[in-house]
Amino acid sequence: MPQLLLKKNLYGITNIALDNPRVTHYSRAITDIIKAHHSQPLIADIYIAMLHIIVELDWEGACHPSSSILYILYKELGFNPTLKMGEVQIDHRYFDHSWVEIDGSIIDASLISPINKSLGLNPIFLDINLDTLEHHQLTYGAVSSLGLSEFTEIIYHRPFHKYMNPFPWGLGKWAYVEAISNYLELGINVHSLLSKYKYTKRTMVRNQKKRKANEKNHLLR
Repeated sequence: MPQLLLKKNLYGITNIALDNPRVTHYSRAITDIIKAHHSQPLIADIYIAMLHIIVELDWEGACHPSSSILYILYKELGFNPTLKMGEVQIDHRYFDHSWVEIDGSIIDASLISPINKSLGLNPIFLDINLDTLEHHQLTYGAVSSLGLSEFTEIIYHRPFHKYMNPFPWGLGKWAYVEAISNYLELGINVHSLLSKYKYTKRTMVRNQKKRKANEKNHLLR
């Protein structure tokens, strides 16, 4: 059975466990969603692998890196992803966020491990909240009175290749692309992608009427 091996630097390899009960539970729902949408199973396989990595590494607030990783993998396999960034509203609270959409449907793995647990967030796959198995209730692209944090603005304006590339050694965030590709036997040569995605841009979403926020959360990074 293939292993999900993450080589984060020159000195060690992390073996990502594939038996997390929460991810296993979500995997069953994801399989049903794929069938209902008549979508390609690889969309689900990549997403589930990303969930395993986030949970195993206890990677809280990983929206910016995880969305970038998913975007590259989906793009390489010929799907139609867009990499998006903006504010998200839940009830009267807001937070900065990044996510992926495929043909307009939201894919959001990082919500399995948000920094702010009090928000009661759950991962979303093709617009479906994996806890409720209903359409999510979040407003992606909402606009609060405070706007984006300085941290989010820096990531938005940072060239994609510099965001993804290693420092000071290893593959940087490309290591996660490589790990998932190897695990699923996708045959992606990560080194050939470094220049290909150099000019990738995130799409900033600000498509909701501006309103005053009762509470602003800049806690999901």
